[in-house]
Parts: sequence; C-alpha cells; structure tokens
Amino acid sequence: MDVNAIHAIVGRLATSGRSPCNEATEHESLDEIFQLLSE
Repeated sequence: MDVNAIHAIVGRLATSGRSPCNEATEHESLDEIFQLLSE
C-alpha cells in the first residue's frame, strides 16, 4: 500500500470540502481510499 497515494487521496478529499472530522464521513473516505487503491 502506497502511503503517499493515501495522503494524496486524503488531501484531495479534504480540499473538495469533505472533512474527516465527522466519523461517518471519515469512514466513507476510508472506504473510498481503499476502493481507489484496489483499482
């Protein structure tokens, strides 16, 4: 798993207005990250 890719995705989610402060949003973000990594 590429940590740099994870940071890039998290940064992109953050700049798109999706904050990981909310637990549900964070869970969705993690699901999206793993989905992107598995492609």
